Amino acid sequence: MSDALPPPPADQPPGWNTYAPPEPGADVVAYLRANSTRYTREALDARLAAAGHTPEAIATAWSQVQSEDSAAGRRDRRGQTAGIIALAYLVTWLLVTVLVIVPSGGGTYSPVALLAGILAVALFIPGIIAVAIARSAGWLRRAGVGRVVAFAFVPMLILFALAGTCISATQGMS
Repeated sequence: MSDALPPPPADQPPGWNTYAPPEPGADVVAYLRANSTRYTREALDARLAAAGHTPEAIATAWSQVQSEDSAAGRRDRRGQTAGIIALAYLVTWLLVTVLVIVPSGGGTYSPVALLAGILAVALFIPGIIAVAIARSAGWLRRAGVGRVVAFAFVPMLILFALAGTCISATQGMS
């Protein structure tokens, strides 16, 4: 591994830096539409400025893209999706605890608190992972409602599988 600095952009071989946005063309709006879900606004702005586009032209192109997205119902839905997933995990824990675990734990040995705690940990770990992925997903930057539903589908399947496992385990204790 070398400690040398990377070559300047003009001297880089093709495909050398795959993490940087591609070179922009003359149509700034089309460039932003094509790349705004994959790269940050700052990275795209820097690439456009390096290609010689003025800050005014870049700002105008961003406003046009944002107005088109608003008209089509697309917007940054990362926070909304993360909130939906977190709320679903919390509500599921409450419902399973109150409706299934509490009524099943009676007698001299009451495993209610233990089962509720195990379920909380079992839901907490995938829930935190799902929320973190939703918060960082570029796919949700310019998303409609359909993308939110599609993105939340897998965490919800995991949620239902964990809750179903807990319910079947508590029903077997009765």
